[in-house]
Amino acid sequence: MAYVHREVKTFKGILREENLQHGLSQDDFAKAEQALWRQAQSQVYRKEIHDLSNGSSVDRSSSLYSLVPFMDEFEVIRVGSRIGNAPNIPYATKYPVVMPRDHHITLLMVHSFHQRFLHANGESVCNELQQQFYIPKLRVLVRKVDRNCQHCKIKKAVPKAPQMGPLPRVRLTPFIRPFTYVGVDCMGPFEVKVGRSVVKRWICLFTCLKVRAVHLELAHSLSSTA
Repeated sequence: MAYVHREVKTFKGILREENLQHGLSQDDFAKAEQALWRQAQSQVYRKEIHDLSNGSSVDRSSSLYSLVPFMDEFEVIRVGSRIGNAPNIPYATKYPVVMPRDHHITLLMVHSFHQRFLHANGESVCNELQQQFYIPKLRVLVRKVDRNCQHCKIKKAVPKAPQMGPLPRVRLTPFIRPFTYVGVDCMGPFEVKVGRSVVKRWICLFTCLKVRAVHLELAHSLSSTA
């Protein structure tokens, strides 16, 4: 949009050719943003724009009536405020720009803030947006952008726990005490480094023989069949 505004200036003779070599200026970006705001407002708040352009207030049935809206020098609808005389506060914070919630430009704008602040939580994005814009039901829109963000989907994804298999029959047999049959396996020695010295270690593995008995019985049956 900034390039479009610069080309319009070039065609009208407002911008000289030597200025084109310097790239886009801050004024070009500001004009582009204002044009996008006016486009979104004109498609949703036509009746309000007509009333405010004629110098009258908006109708009571309008959703903007409680905001006491007005149009600035760039024909952008802003929220009326009581802190206009507060010093050291930006003009956009005193009088936020009204943006329709269901418009595609508003959705792109929220998505831009979501990426600019590194996919932060919803309240951080809402805080930054509210310093410049008034968007009805802003948190609902921010959550929608967060749900559709692929980066956030990957970051918040939780792996699904695998389903555990059924217990073997030998573990479900009643009236048998635990460790009724126990096998002992010994391994070693293994050389292990402790500090600067090398020592020998052995491994002693105690195994419940319920499962081993089934394996031995199966092996015996296979050998007898062979």
